[in-house]
Amino acid sequence: MNLPNSFDEFKESNYKMLGSSFDFVKHLVTTASAVLAILISLSQKPYHSILLLCSLVLLLVCILCGTIASYIVLFSFRKTCMDIVENIDEQIREGARAYKPIYPGYNIGAKILEVVCVFSFIMAMLILVVFAFAKL
Repeated sequence: MNLPNSFDEFKESNYKMLGSSFDFVKHLVTTASAVLAILISLSQKPYHSILLLCSLVLLLVCILCGTIASYIVLFSFRKTCMDIVENIDEQIREGARAYKPIYPGYNIGAKILEVVCVFSFIMAMLILVVFAFAKL
């Protein structure tokens, strides 16, 4: 007989909460930081060109939103893990009847910040391409 237990939930929660979108945002923030550092170091006066300034601001927005979204996802993951550990402790003390299903949810705010992060990065790259062709 297969009884539901929190041990299986604890193993599977890592894959549910920290999915591929979290990794994508993490790499996007790293790439945006690198591009921003390169642009700042190579441009002498970025505020003289509105296109370059817009791309710098969009990269900053990407970094900020991606960092906040990552923090929210990690905080939710830790809270879910603590809830599952508490449920496991109750099951050890009281048996299988103490099982309470825990559904790890994805925060809507984190999803919105993810979309803003990706959109601002794409827009910054498009503006940089336009800026590069405008200089030719």
